[in-house]
Amino acid sequence: MKLSNKYFEKEKNDYKYLIDSLRRDVPEYPGWLQDFAPEEEYQMNFKSEKDIFSMADVVDIKDFWNVDLPKFNLAEALVLRESTEISKLNSIWSMEEILQLMKMALSTGKRYKNYKGQKIPLRNYPSGGAQYPVNIQILMNEDVGFFDKSDNYYVFPDIGKIVKAKRNNLKLRFTDIFASSHYNSSLAESIKKVPMLIVLSINLKDSFEKYHYYAKELAYIELGHVAQNIQLSATALGRHSLPLGGILDDIGREIFNQINDNEFIVYGIACG
Repeated sequence: MKLSNKYFEKEKNDYKYLIDSLRRDVPEYPGWLQDFAPEEEYQMNFKSEKDIFSMADVVDIKDFWNVDLPKFNLAEALVLRESTEISKLNSIWSMEEILQLMKMALSTGKRYKNYKGQKIPLRNYPSGGAQYPVNIQILMNEDVGFFDKSDNYYVFPDIGKIVKAKRNNLKLRFTDIFASSHYNSSLAESIKKVPMLIVLSINLKDSFEKYHYYAKELAYIELGHVAQNIQLSATALGRHSLPLGGILDDIGREIFNQINDNEFIVYGIACG
């Protein structure tokens, strides 16, 4: 339902409001040290096996670092990469292809760097301020080997694992997380045939300690890096994808049993 301007005024529909907000948020010389410069003293936190086993309702775990990658041409993937309309995203992926996608787009487990005596895993994309505020979940619409459409999947790039966990709310459908499915019946029918959605969320708790308010901008930059890697990797695998902004946080939180108030679902990539 769209609220009528007769009864409701929304500042975010005002272009001047947008420009004024942007002017306040971009880095400039006056105030940069106060508002944008990173804190010198901070601790980088990465997921470990211990974090996985502390999760509730874990059903199974799959390692994606062990899968072999096919030979691919990066130049060809860059040229052929495109956003495919959702009505054409109906090809079912194999389990091996999903694992290959994660390894190609996110991490291989072969690269690290040392920072103040700490061994830091490196991913296949630039981070938002070296904090990796973006988290990756997989929502299935088909049963494919390890992947069942009635369970949730959480990806841990720092250790190369995908965790399968029980879904508490089984009444919600795959299509419910797509905003467009609630007001466009034609699109809703097409979404029913999409085999897989990669859901991207942000958690600014750690990066806020280093960058404060600027952590939000850095997280959104990282979202773009992750989506680009996923699209390029899907193209290299001979598959198709579509980045989507209309992924509903409230529905997604119910689907993924999300109770962490620091986590926000903001983006997704439909794959077919």
